[in-house]
Amino acid sequence: MLIEKIYKKKHKEDITDYDYYDAPGIVNVFLGCRGPQYQRFFVKDVPQYFEKPVVETLAKHGIYLGKQYGREGLEIDELWAAQYDPDTIFEICGNTFRGLSALQRRQLRKHPVMVYEYAESDMSMRDVDLTGFITAGSNLSQFDISIPMFAYGTVASSKERGYTGSTVPKIDRSVRKILFPVHKPRPERLNIFESLEQSGLLDDTTWSLYLSKNTEARAYDFNASPNVGTERWIAALEHPFMKRHWHEIPKKLDEIEWTSQCVPLHKDYNGYYTWHIASETYCESTHFPTEKTFKAMIGGHQLLTYSLPGYNTLLESRGFKMIGDYDHLGGQDRIDAIVDIIKHDHTDYSHITEHNFNLLNDTKFMCNLLLTELIKLRKLLS
Repeated sequence: MLIEKIYKKKHKEDITDYDYYDAPGIVNVFLGCRGPQYQRFFVKDVPQYFEKPVVETLAKHGIYLGKQYGREGLEIDELWAAQYDPDTIFEICGNTFRGLSALQRRQLRKHPVMVYEYAESDMSMRDVDLTGFITAGSNLSQFDISIPMFAYGTVASSKERGYTGSTVPKIDRSVRKILFPVHKPRPERLNIFESLEQSGLLDDTTWSLYLSKNTEARAYDFNASPNVGTERWIAALEHPFMKRHWHEIPKKLDEIEWTSQCVPLHKDYNGYYTWHIASETYCESTHFPTEKTFKAMIGGHQLLTYSLPGYNTLLESRGFKMIGDYDHLGGQDRIDAIVDIIKHDHTDYSHITEHNFNLLNDTKFMCNLLLTELIKLRKLLS
């Protein structure tokens, strides 16, 4: 099976923001790319650490990435007359797919095509007719093919910056108790902060939170972009926790200038915390693991997750181990359970932190995580 990239050529005058570029698919995640891509920062280090083992592993099973058209791919308008291997599937970014005309989409249905969204859960694929197409993404429960791409990006970025080693960081339980790194002030995250404070745990927590009044900030400025602006998060200003702690905002863990620098957890935090709370992105509608989950594992921390019910179970189905019996809960009930675990569960879960750390640093496991889904893809095509 050959996996090939297809794209829609965009004229320079049509591109005013990186959002208009394709986000990386399987070909560009593992083989790299030359030009700009939307959200490329979360996987830009992946080829250096995974290209060779992934390509070798897939080849043993007759699966090849970009074998005919390389990492540049094939322009969509050239696809109609192209002569390609019958065992080929073409991948197209969901953002690009949305911008195609109805005629172009009908033409695409005559070819084996997979529409993907790895960077933003399912945002680019909402309210789009995907009948006749295979779907793929990092979301663990919504697509035909589910590949947790942020796992590769987190591992590669951590290695590239020297933030992780070959052995799991050991927890020093006498130092600090809880790590809760937060960027955007989503309502559920403010509710977690509120519960930690009301339970007397905030003083034992190292935390971060951003909200900016700077309307002139540059896009992708980690500290003051519109993504953390008051125009987007106006309701956050009325939250009790924000009102009490407004004088501390932005509260930083590290001096991060650009969003592209936020994927790995700085090595200074490895092993210094017993608990690490990961409040995931888009957790009101999807099971979407990002760097928030995986950098807790890299850091050697005991991970507790805020997401939809079933999130931990889906991670366990991929081989990871999770702590606690709260995965059937959502919303405030899940928050209350997380707080209760932190307050009352004094079990040493080092066997779990070591297991997860070792999995992420096991190249064979990481290659097979991808291989399993691509074997599923081949069965779908047949």
